[in-house]
Amino acid sequence: MSHHVRWGWIGVAAAGLFLLLAVTVRVAGVPAVERHVYDVFTSVIPTNPIPIARWITRLGSETILFPASAFLIVLLPRQFLRHWWIWVAVMLGASILDDLGKAVIGRPRPNGLRPGFPSGHTSAAAAFYIMACYFAQSVARGGPAKVLLYGAGAVLTVAVGLSRIARCVHWPLDVVGGAALGLAVVAGAVWWHERHPATGRLEASDEPPAWSGAIYRWRSVAVLSLVAVVFLRPPMAAAETLLDLMFDVAGGACIFVGLVLRLWAVCHADKQSAFPKTLPIRFITTGPYAHMRHPVPLSTLLIGVGLVLLAESGLGLTMIPALLIALFRITIPLEEAHLARRCGP
Repeated sequence: MSHHVRWGWIGVAAAGLFLLLAVTVRVAGVPAVERHVYDVFTSVIPTNPIPIARWITRLGSETILFPASAFLIVLLPRQFLRHWWIWVAVMLGASILDDLGKAVIGRPRPNGLRPGFPSGHTSAAAAFYIMACYFAQSVARGGPAKVLLYGAGAVLTVAVGLSRIARCVHWPLDVVGGAALGLAVVAGAVWWHERHPATGRLEASDEPPAWSGAIYRWRSVAVLSLVAVVFLRPPMAAAETLLDLMFDVAGGACIFVGLVLRLWAVCHADKQSAFPKTLPIRFITTGPYAHMRHPVPLSTLLIGVGLVLLAESGLGLTMIPALLIALFRITIPLEEAHLARRCGP
């Protein structure tokens, strides 16, 4: 059985399980067997581990997994990056379908009247961790490594689901339905990705699309516009505390290293040019370019991270590095195409 067919059957089975559970809870409400399982599980959970359950449940929180997905997607290997939009749709689709399921089925939670089927934390955890395992398996060598990867993803998803039951905010079938929903969404995305493999290999000499050229021309303005993000939320640490000092030291170190790297790269490039402040006449493989391919974008990333650390902006630490990496994913291929035309292969 080919790989994409296997994922297709996984998606069909998970979607079928979700629909079966949805019909069951819609018709029967809370079945007696499910209520018994819930009572037994919550009765054997002592009071002390509940704070642990609170921490575990954060592993399925959308406020954590959505930013993590942004970092995961912009750092994708090239074979996955061509279909970047389908991986964005995985997390958004799981969230939208979860909200739709709650609105249509409307089964109350164990405590309160808010709808609980399916569990949003569990569906987000299943979608994110299985998607991350699929990406990681591309660099894993051998079958055992892949088994361990998917085993870890399953354990994290189950842990999030059990934490939701332990906190008395979901029935067991809410959790199972959430896991089935998340798995169905990510399996569908993998099936589509493997049914439509990228044709050819992206080379540095490929002609980039026009829209990416516009982004390349305005990249400096785009970077400066990100500074406004740090003012949207209050600082994470109170002034003159140890945490505030740690943020200041880490931010200052990032900015210092970024500035030194940028000055080294720019000054070294000028020395290799026929005239100062012009493009080099040959491909540079010395100085910082002997250790890294693109030191200037890396210096910009370090400076950006340093600024949001000094501002102690949680939103900035979530958004700015991801947006900068995404920006460099677009602009760096244009620079490589220009170098290929100017300097040869």
